[in-house]
Amino acid sequence: MIFIHGGGFDSDSGSEYMYDSSTLCERGVVVVTINYRLGLFGFLSTGDDVMPGNYGMLDQVLAMEWVQKHIRVFGGDHNEVTIFGESAGAASVSLHTISPLSKDLFKRAIMESGASLSAWAVERPTTLIKISSFAKMIGEKVNCTQSDSAEYLTCLRGVDAFSLVVASEEITKELNVSMIATPRVETKFGFLPDYPENLLDKGLFNKVDTLRGYNSGEYSFVIEDDEDNGVTREEFIYFFLKITEKYAFENSTIEELQNLVEDQYLKNETNPLALRTQLIRGLTDLLFALSEALEIDKMSANGNPNSKHYLYQFNFIVDNLLELTSYLPDWMGVLHSAELPMVFVDDSSFNYAVSTHDQRAVGDLVQTMWTNFAKYGNPTENGTAIQWAPYSPANHEILYIDVNSTMTSFPSAHVIPMFNRVLEIIDSKPTS
Repeated sequence: MIFIHGGGFDSDSGSEYMYDSSTLCERGVVVVTINYRLGLFGFLSTGDDVMPGNYGMLDQVLAMEWVQKHIRVFGGDHNEVTIFGESAGAASVSLHTISPLSKDLFKRAIMESGASLSAWAVERPTTLIKISSFAKMIGEKVNCTQSDSAEYLTCLRGVDAFSLVVASEEITKELNVSMIATPRVETKFGFLPDYPENLLDKGLFNKVDTLRGYNSGEYSFVIEDDEDNGVTREEFIYFFLKITEKYAFENSTIEELQNLVEDQYLKNETNPLALRTQLIRGLTDLLFALSEALEIDKMSANGNPNSKHYLYQFNFIVDNLLELTSYLPDWMGVLHSAELPMVFVDDSSFNYAVSTHDQRAVGDLVQTMWTNFAKYGNPTENGTAIQWAPYSPANHEILYIDVNSTMTSFPSAHVIPMFNRVLEIIDSKPTS
């Protein structure tokens, strides 16, 4: 099992301190955690073949190639590789499922809160701050203003790394946006030769089994409701725009997305508590859940009919997570990345201590299902109390992971057509 860490393609690492996999290994798997270039070092691009970008993704490919060559020395089987990741790491895993450079390097894939179809996962035609524009801004900060890409690259190579990091951080703060330096479509290296939905629609992806899902309250932390009164219709729009503006699309694109959201989630609702619930669902849907379900739909329609895809919603709230969530209200649900202590449970680690019976039970279930999937291709193969049926476009089966986990139907299946429209909007050429 190869783990790819998250962090918005800009931060974090695969260190054992963050992702202690000892209890996963006790279940009969070999776990490899990797590092890859981040931020401008991993993704800066001039928008042409001189600096195509995607260097961080090439690092991940190289790590997977290393595993193919050497994992047998550690007791692993290069024919039974599962890649898994969270957030940007999950989007990375998803991108590997469609990248021609990753073909035959793994057999199965697990994605926690992220997909190639997520609007934030790759640079889009309507992305407001293009990576090439970001490169020019960095150049201005460090006195590399050459218009010729090759000359610009030569100049950058003469600037010390610390100065480049400072310039990048200053620009990000000034623009007040997130995730500028991300994977992008390019054909020089060919890691991502087209937009994910186009590759999926054409059947140009790696036909592997997948397990993926999202948390019940992914981005609910953006909602300010200290008095537990819910939100007004105006606050609903404010908090929605607060997120979309951080990911910086063209203004016309934001307006179209807002109209879709109002029609689907706001409607004529006036009850503040109901509006808050709808806002949490809308943010979770648009940033994570719908992209994951639609990706399965496309893989099912255009891939190997024997491939299996499992979908989950994580509902178990881990108390005292990093000493931060013990005071958070239950209406927030499970925040982004809050499932990780159940995947990397380690009783000896203070930050990720699992002390209650329920925490131990859910942690054991999650790790058993993840490793079962890696070993057998079926998360409930080996005597689990719950049987997890694969997701299908016809029945939309999903597992709600909790103290008492249950199979049900994906609650936002009826919204998938709207997300197709979202992709059309963010892929449309800007008018300016």
